[in-house]
Amino acid sequence: MAAATMRNFNSLKSFERLKKVGVSENQAREFVDIMQDSANESVENLATKTDLKLMEAALKADLNSVESNLRAEMAEMYSNLKTEIAEVKSSLQAEMAEMKSNLQTEIAEMKSDIAVLKSGIIFMQRLFFGSTLVILLAIAGLYLHP
Repeated sequence: MAAATMRNFNSLKSFERLKKVGVSENQAREFVDIMQDSANESVENLATKTDLKLMEAALKADLNSVESNLRAEMAEMYSNLKTEIAEVKSSLQAEMAEMKSNLQTEIAEMKSDIAVLKSGIIFMQRLFFGSTLVILLAIAGLYLHP
């Protein structure tokens, strides 16, 4: 590629053209040298098709590596999230079971307290009715046996 570009720049022809239009020989020679150096530098910086294909292959390899790394990181994050969700679920289930057990214990205690209260109420009712009956019988006895 470099040789083709250099063949396109004819330094002698350019030198003669410059002299023909009135440029001094020193100036023309300097200008042609600058142009030739510039053309050489430009040619050195040009990429060939092979260079481009190598660069494309390297970029594809880099992209594949990045994609692979991202997929691995995503899989790890997914796995970590699943683990965390399972831990939270397990913790919540344990807390709910403990709350259920506590509620069942409290309900049983309340049922026991209610049973005690019921028996106390029944006792008080019997006592009240028994006392009332005794009083009524006493009053009735007073009226029947004056």
